[in-house]
Order: sequence, then structure tokens, then C-alpha cells
Amino acid sequence: MKAGARRSWMYHGRRALSSAFLLGTRRFVLAASPVDAV
Repeated sequence: MKAGARRSWMYHGRRALSSAFLLGTRRFVLAASPVDAV
């Protein structure tokens, strides 16, 4: 495995994790909020 490929995989993995975390947090906040936010 090349170092560049590994770095790219780590970068994309971290991006996917952070986006999934943000999406999950947003869904949790929307579900927890009493008002139906758009």
C-alpha cells in the first residue's frame, strides 16, 4: 500500500466520519427540539 493512498483513505474516512457525526447531531437536535424546525 502506498503512503499517498493511505493518506487519501485516512482523509476521506475522517471526512465521512465528521459529516456523519454532524448529520447525526442535527437529527438528534431536531428530534429533541419541541418545535418542528425545517
